[in-house]
Amino acid sequence: MKLRRNPFPVSAIPLTMSVASARAARLSKTEIREAITPMSESARFLRAGVASEDHFLVYRTHVRIARAIEELRYFRGLSEHIAAALCACSAIHQRATANGVWTPVELTLEECDAIDCMLDLHDVQLHQLTGGEFHTAVHRVITEAKGEAVLDPAGATITTLEASA
Repeated sequence: MKLRRNPFPVSAIPLTMSVASARAARLSKTEIREAITPMSESARFLRAGVASEDHFLVYRTHVRIARAIEELRYFRGLSEHIAAALCACSAIHQRATANGVWTPVELTLEECDAIDCMLDLHDVQLHQLTGGEFHTAVHRVITEAKGEAVLDPAGATITTLEASA
């Protein structure tokens, strides 16, 4: 008599449940702090006019994550604020790379307001998200950035993705 093997090992069930519960649970205060700290530090350097290109990329990536959260309909109503922050990012990038090399620039009052407002609103967004929703938004930003430098918040590395032909 041949014994049938169980297709679902007992050890896999608790692992699956722990992954599912982690993705369905709201982000903890520690996870929110880990996600928002790089953005707030980058915003501080941008406002001071001493930001490197890496600081700018960190901030812009977080604004793009906020936009992905909005587009995925996890947290709605921030599209105008996100657009203002992205416009500020475009203006900052244009002025900072005007001579072909990144040079820190001073921000206008409107750009400072857009940066501060987006920082506060992204914090509110993160308090309403589950782990799965946040990781889906981050993955979407990384996969949509073809040929652009983005920060991978999970790995804390800056990568340039190749454009697909």
